[in-house]
Amino acid sequence: MEYGYIGISRKIADNWIYPINQARRFTEFEAWIEIIRKANFVCVEKEIQGKVMIVPRGYFDTTVKQLSLIFQWDVRTTEKFLKKLESQKMIKRYKTSKSLKACTILKVKNYNDYQAEVCEVCNSKYKSRCNLNCKKTNTIKQTKETKKEKITKNIYGEYNNVRLTDAEYARFIEEYGEANTKIIINFLSAYRKDKGYKNKDDNLAIRRWVINACMEKKLIQKSYDENYGAF
Repeated sequence: MEYGYIGISRKIADNWIYPINQARRFTEFEAWIEIIRKANFVCVEKEIQGKVMIVPRGYFDTTVKQLSLIFQWDVRTTEKFLKKLESQKMIKRYKTSKSLKACTILKVKNYNDYQAEVCEVCNSKYKSRCNLNCKKTNTIKQTKETKKEKITKNIYGEYNNVRLTDAEYARFIEEYGEANTKIIINFLSAYRKDKGYKNKDDNLAIRRWVINACMEKKLIQKSYDENYGAF
């Protein structure tokens, strides 16, 4: 099947085919896979240059120099690559503090869209202190706008039974166009009306199976941007 998701074990780095084990430079694609592989699957508490921090799910601590050594690139090439990922909204970087200028917390954007829900799999004892992925206090704080956006959802669909935030709806428009977005939403709306289907999050339901169903039935065309977000 051309669409959908595949699971890749983190142990792929132990395989002979991985660039590290072949003592060769990474390609940009391989470097992106390595970044996703290094991201935390659950929240962890770490001491980073003498400062204890909680590093959330979908994030990891690193430096440009550390990544350069892994990729076997020079520092300038690595920095250019990271800026390219940032411009494509694939990652975001945070400085841990002014006193730790070299250390960065790197976030893989859309990590939760492409990985199992944290409420199903997160067994970290620190998850109650993580607000971005575990709904509690965390060292990296959400803005007031983000919190408000998560609470406010608008009603869409032919039967007025699909709920999405403005940001979620805008992203569908950006990736699939207005016409296809309407088809996708109406598909879920009709399915819910006909089957009595229930789910907690319409945005996740659409991304997990509704889009694939619409593509298989040839109701919509391929996504505009296949590289958006994480796997």
